[in-house]
Amino acid sequence: MRPDPRAGPSRRRFSLFLPALALPLCALGLFTAGPAQAQSSDGTLRALTVEVSTDGVNFSSIGFFPDLSPGLRSYNTAVQPSYTHARLTPSANHAAATLEVGRAGSLRAVSSGSPSAAIALDTGDNGILIKVIAEDGSGGHYTMTVTREAVPSPRPRATCR
Repeated sequence: MRPDPRAGPSRRRFSLFLPALALPLCALGLFTAGPAQAQSSDGTLRALTVEVSTDGVNFSSIGFFPDLSPGLRSYNTAVQPSYTHARLTPSANHAAATLEVGRAGSLRAVSSGSPSAAIALDTGDNGILIKVIAEDGSGGHYTMTVTREAVPSPRPRATCR
């Protein structure tokens, strides 16, 4: 192995030298960077869970994208029309931070690691806000957009005469 001279001093990559072929090690799965860690104890999220329900009582966890990452503040997920409610479980990076979850104008306090109240989903995009407030009053806002698909319209039946 030898340093890739094209990478420059601040972005040094290593390549596996093969005659007529130079591949970055990450392309071969031999070298990967570790996950980004949030380095603050302010108003940021450490974890977030999204759950949906067909009745507002029994919830199931679903995924969202992109993955929770420092610096990103907007996330998305989509659900079938049968899902009528969502709830979020945010966890703050700092124990003294406070959390609020809900739609704009109707945020409600939530304990870190505890689920929010059920939030009714309309057809289409539903913006749910997560507000994280640090002990010093600083903080950040996150948005989870839950897109509830429309009920498909019935297809007309073909008739043969």
